[in-house]
Amino acid sequence: MEDAAETALSTPAELSISPPSDEVVQVLERQVGHRLSNVVGVGCRCRWGHPQALAWDPLARHGHGERRVPIDSGLFRLSCPMLVKAIDEWESEGAVVALNAEVALNDTSSLRREDLITANIAHATARREIAGERLELLLANETQGSHTEKLIRMVASSGIAGQTPHKADVKCLHAQMADHLCRSRSNAVGARIERGLEARGVRLDGDDRCWQQCDLAVPEAESTWWYTPVKNRWKLRKQKERRRAQRAAQGSEQHANSHGDDAEHPEGHQRE
Repeated sequence: MEDAAETALSTPAELSISPPSDEVVQVLERQVGHRLSNVVGVGCRCRWGHPQALAWDPLARHGHGERRVPIDSGLFRLSCPMLVKAIDEWESEGAVVALNAEVALNDTSSLRREDLITANIAHATARREIAGERLELLLANETQGSHTEKLIRMVASSGIAGQTPHKADVKCLHAQMADHLCRSRSNAVGARIERGLEARGVRLDGDDRCWQQCDLAVPEAESTWWYTPVKNRWKLRKQKERRRAQRAAQGSEQHANSHGDDAEHPEGHQRE
């Protein structure tokens, strides 16, 4: 089997992204529900002219905290709230399992394993194209054969959602769709997802109300259509749980300290 990195170099990325203006970044932030940094491009737009997917700079850390390797496997993100909502609902009904079953059948009339592999390899090519010469400079500064150098090459050559390129797993419909919308709609898995959404009655280019969430002129409180992604709700819930745990821990520590003081001065309890 040909090495994934070498194969990626010979597979066209078919990138179709354009640099975002400051206003477009504000729209993206309103779509996803949080601040964004290092956005280098946006993919297809809906009928209202709003971006449906974005591209990050894989060499600029858009997350928080230290990373083991100075390149990110994250590259594209589905931002259109309407598409995110539709896919959230479909995935909750078992869409990933169903599409993986199609891949396993390897039927030419449906999804094939080859389609998934091609999409993953083209995704890796897109990552290398966006990184450009900076990736080669990064590798040149690492000792050949070192652990870090191997990690950089592995991440640079990884497929959609950081997968091994030849792994037969759709993994995430949001990630597949984002890749599709940022690479000239050339992802066969993404095309299959589009057909599935249309069969479910989803209008891929937007409906009559969804534009309100993406229009900066419409106050959130006045919008009649708004969707908070499942992933964002999960993150918010986890943040609240962490805060409660921290408060509980601080309360326990303060309680223990107060008891420690009482142990040193037992008469304290007898004071009015």
